Amino acid sequence: MRLYMTTFVIIRHGLGVTNKESRFTGQWKRDMSSFGFPGGESHKDMAIRAKKAFDEMAKENGGKTVLVATYGGLIRNILCSFTDKGIEGIKDTPRLLNASVTVMKYDKGKAEFVSVGKTDHLTENADNIKGE
Repeated sequence: MRLYMTTFVIIRHGLGVTNKESRFTGQWKRDMSSFGFPGGESHKDMAIRAKKAFDEMAKENGGKTVLVATYGGLIRNILCSFTDKGIEGIKDTPRLLNASVTVMKYDKGKAEFVSVGKTDHLTENADNIKGE
């Protein structure tokens, strides 16, 4: 299965960082892979959830191309989880731009990244967006 993953902006109304949440920031920075904010999930939990989803998509769409719209944090998580970086590598993995495209081949639980965070399509179509 070939996956095209694109990032999008998530707007979370009324969910800004509060003093209560910010007290966990130090703990999160020390252990990004296994720490989850209250009511949230850890990067390890996210990786497990993503792998289950990819396994199910592959089962349902074997050999097909699938488009997945998600956020950059999940793509970075997947990139680390399925490569030799491991989930601990999330700290050193650059953030992805909104509307970037990542292409991954996924087969039998193994991922191969064809491209990561490409934004060529944004500049190629800039004239059309401006109406020129």
